[in-house]
Amino acid sequence: MKKKYIISIGILFILLSCGAKKPKNFTLLYDGKDTGLETLIMTEGCYYDPSDGAMITFYKDGISIYQRSSKSLIDFLKWMEKGGIDRFKGKSWGYGRYIISGAVIINQRVEHTFTDGSFMSERKYRIIDETHIQNLDNNAILEFYPLEDRVDSTNWLLKKKWFWTKEAWDNRNK
Repeated sequence: MKKKYIISIGILFILLSCGAKKPKNFTLLYDGKDTGLETLIMTEGCYYDPSDGAMITFYKDGISIYQRSSKSLIDFLKWMEKGGIDRFKGKSWGYGRYIISGAVIINQRVEHTFTDGSFMSERKYRIIDETHIQNLDNNAILEFYPLEDRVDSTNWLLKKKWFWTKEAWDNRNK
């Protein structure tokens, strides 16, 4: 009896932690429209943030991916070119949504957690030129690195109704 109780509690915990409810401060609802970012900066690759060793990739529909690696920048880029991209597909790092406000990219990133289902953080980047953006939280300059093959922007957030505007959710399969 005790064993069944422990197993039931474990299954319940797993189901609850996979729910990924909407983070409290998430406001940049997805509409699937072209943001025009590719007219302001390069987007066929990623931007490297030297302050935390992360890469951020922006897609024209407003999706962003934040991925951190323990590899050096050069090793990371070589690994990506040699098929590492396939190991990244489907992972749930920091997927999110960005908008453009003047010369600033506002990005909200969402990650799964085991406590409340999801975690959200926001970063703002000032556009310097087509290959450099500045993290306005710590003033780090992010440089663009082209990639022939990028992680696909399809992700778990696109299955969540709370991620979308009402109109875009209702029209997404039409």
